[in-house]
Amino acid sequence: MGRFGRAQEEIRAFAEGTAGKLLLVSDGSGSAALAPASILPRTVFAVLEGDALPLFAMPDAGAVIAAGGQTVLACARYFAELMGVPCLLLPTDARFRDVYGSAGEVTLDGEAHLVPLKRGDVVWDTELLKPSLPHAYARLVLIGLGLFERRALARLGEGVYGEAEEGAYAALQTLTVDENTVIQTSAALSQMEADGLKMGEGETLAAQTGDEFSAYRTLLALYEAFFRYGTPQRLPVDYRGRAARAGVPYASLKIPTFERLQRRAELLGQWRLLCLQELMAEKRQLPVHERNLRALGGRISNNLLWPNTLPERCPNGLCAVIRDFGLMEDQV
Repeated sequence: MGRFGRAQEEIRAFAEGTAGKLLLVSDGSGSAALAPASILPRTVFAVLEGDALPLFAMPDAGAVIAAGGQTVLACARYFAELMGVPCLLLPTDARFRDVYGSAGEVTLDGEAHLVPLKRGDVVWDTELLKPSLPHAYARLVLIGLGLFERRALARLGEGVYGEAEEGAYAALQTLTVDENTVIQTSAALSQMEADGLKMGEGETLAAQTGDEFSAYRTLLALYEAFFRYGTPQRLPVDYRGRAARAGVPYASLKIPTFERLQRRAELLGQWRLLCLQELMAEKRQLPVHERNLRALGGRISNNLLWPNTLPERCPNGLCAVIRDFGLMEDQV
C-alpha cells in the first residue's frame, strides 16, 4: 500500500536499482521534490499540465518517478503500464486519488479515457503531504458519514451494507489528529475505494467546491432533518424538470414505483429512531473534528451547500430517497 520515507533518499535508491533512462514527471506541487534528482545521470525531466500525450514523445525510459497530485500520478502510471517499466510514486495530496487501483481516467490529446494503470511503489513523504492533510482529514470524516448513508439506505431497502463497509468503519475508528495516522488511514480507505468500496454522495457534493468539510456539515444537517421530521409528501416530484436543471438525461433517473415508495415509508418508520441516534452521536463529534482540522492547519468555512441537484447526479444516494419523498421540491 505504501511506506513512509524521504523523497530524495527514495529517489536515489530507486534510481540505483533501475537501468536505462529515468523519466521524472511532476506538476506544480511536485517539481521541487524532483528538482535535485534532475542532475542525476540518464534522467529526463517532464512537467505535465494535464495531458499524458507529451510523455510518449520522450526518449525510451527504463523507469518512471512521479511526484504530484492526482493527474500527474495517473498519467505516469499509464505511461509505465504501456511501456512495461517500474514506477515510483511520491504523492503530494494525502487524499491519494489515482494512487491505488488498476484503472483510472487519463486525458490523451484533449480527450478523457478510462485506461489501465501500473501499480507503483508508493512513498509517503510527510513534508510533501503536510499541506494536504486538512483536506485528507475532512475527506475521511466525509467518508464516515458516507458509511452511515450506506447503512441507512440498506435499512430502507436500497443497497447493501456488508463486509467492505464494516472494514472501512473499523479503519476510521483509529483516526486521530496525528499526521502519520491521517496518512495511513487515508491510504487504507483509498485502497478500499480502489477495491470497490462506495464512498457516498458526499464525494460528489465536495467536488463542487473542493470543500469536504462543508459537504460533511451540509449532509449531516440534511440527514438529521430527514430522519427527525421527514414524512412522505403527496405532491408529485417533477423528475423531468429536475433532470433538466441538473443537466442529466431524464432516462438516467431511477424513479421508484408507488409500491416501492410505500415500502420505503414503512421502513423509515421502523428505522427512524436508530438512524437519528447514530446521527446525533456523529454530530457530537463535530467540535472534535473542527479542532483537529485547525490543528492540522485547516480553515473551516461556515457555508452550508444546498445539494439541490445531488439526487440527479448520485441516483443511488440517500438524497435521491429524500427527493422521492417529495422533500426537496421547495428548494429547487
